[in-house]
Amino acid sequence: MPEMSPSQMTHPSTSDGDEPVTDVIDVMDPEILRSSEKDATDDNREGAILKLTKTLSRVGSRKLDNVDPSNEVKWDGVDDEENVRNFSNFRKWLITIWLTLATFQITSLSSAWGLASEPLRQEIGMSQEVSVLGISLYVLALAIGPLLFAPLSEFYGRRPVYLFAYIGYFAFQFPTAFGHNTPTVIIPRFLAAFFASSFMANVSGTISDLFDKDHITYPVAVFTAGPFIAPGAGPLIAGFIVEHVSWRWVFYVMIIWTFCMALGVVLMCPETFGPVLLAKKAKRLRKKTGNQNLYAPFEVMDKSLVNTIKTNCSRPFMLLSLDPILLLLCLYSGFVLAVVYLFFVVFPIVFQEVYGFNYQDVGMAFIGLIVGMASMMPLLPVIVQQRDKAIQKNGGVAEPEMRLPGMCAGSLLMPISLFWFAWTIYPSVHWICPIIASTLFGLGCNFTFSAVISYIVEAYPKFAASAVGANVFVRCTMSAAFPLFGRQMFYGMGFHWATTLLALVAVLFMPSSFLLYRYGKTIRKRSKFAQN
Repeated sequence: MPEMSPSQMTHPSTSDGDEPVTDVIDVMDPEILRSSEKDATDDNREGAILKLTKTLSRVGSRKLDNVDPSNEVKWDGVDDEENVRNFSNFRKWLITIWLTLATFQITSLSSAWGLASEPLRQEIGMSQEVSVLGISLYVLALAIGPLLFAPLSEFYGRRPVYLFAYIGYFAFQFPTAFGHNTPTVIIPRFLAAFFASSFMANVSGTISDLFDKDHITYPVAVFTAGPFIAPGAGPLIAGFIVEHVSWRWVFYVMIIWTFCMALGVVLMCPETFGPVLLAKKAKRLRKKTGNQNLYAPFEVMDKSLVNTIKTNCSRPFMLLSLDPILLLLCLYSGFVLAVVYLFFVVFPIVFQEVYGFNYQDVGMAFIGLIVGMASMMPLLPVIVQQRDKAIQKNGGVAEPEMRLPGMCAGSLLMPISLFWFAWTIYPSVHWICPIIASTLFGLGCNFTFSAVISYIVEAYPKFAASAVGANVFVRCTMSAAFPLFGRQMFYGMGFHWATTLLALVAVLFMPSSFLLYRYGKTIRKRSKFAQN
């Protein structure tokens, strides 16, 4: 799992030619502010302000000539109680786990549609083809939303974004639950996911606010596991509800679940973004002391939300078009997640027609995928230990390619599991066999996802947020596309050969992980954006 600094996880960088340029979000990074503070404490306050001024001027030609550095508001030492890094470990983990559960619920709703769609479409007269849009549009919204919403927390803080997101997400679930025609059910579902995406885009930022880079590995691992395990949980929950109550209760339960998660966010998740907290502190001190010259660095910046959103939307595509390593990693991880979402369409077909499963049984068939995804967590200490050994063997120098053994293992597991699934889905073969295959596929997926994200963050440190954003966009876009042709492909080619085709594509991707592991360092030297 990646050990991400705040700037790596959520703060994009711009590029002007070959030279990475700090953008408005990076300037607000606590690391930059702490660097200026350190310079100031070394009897070099003027140098610190000059450094900050230079950084700001690269963003928007800020003029801080009249700002007295002695009036800058900073933390009251390393033990300042207002600094969220000084929260107790219990409180940090409580916030992390709750936000992870919130993303778990959001992602579960994306896949719950798979088992609710058949009775839904029969009741409101929706075609098979249109019903798949319930999954595709939801996932597409999760891809588009962060490009617009991700910068918001850097201007207004994390907490307002969470509350704003939950209002829209909660409200737009009601038409889907109570609607009686296709537009009323489908369009609000897209909008619900669009608002939810702004929430999901900022959880990693909150984690980076709470934990320093030496302690962030496991919190990031927990958060990463949530959105990857949740798609399997959605059909499991929906299967029981549809079988025993009705499809509408799937969405009623999701609305209730959303309300509970939102209530927890209101009560347990305070503002954590350091620059915003310092601005609030400065405002409070101005009122308390009467010194109107007190300021926080965040307040003296000439911020432009529109420009930041433009950059946030354009830079991921620039990276994809100019960096072949990133493009390959995005396509590979996109294919893997797309197959997962394809399963939400074809699992009901396969297990109902081959094994005669009811809705409840089909939902339980996803347990294999869930177990596979979750199996990554117990293996995390081993993975970290192996990477530490590789670093020691390399003279204490960490290379991004040391993150890739998991991807190599995943690239082997996925074609094996898909071939296994393809040729065991016969009535004469026990149903547990294809489910075991899905377990191996889930494990391979998580190996691949964690390795790809870790590699991207470490190989593109100055462009990490944009590179990860590009990966998320490609993954979600491909995941939105695959379900659209899944039913036709499985009926047209047959269950066995359709899955075999997926396995063969996985085989084509397999050498890339080993080649990148072996020659990645050499290839990175030719990249304008990767760390060399």
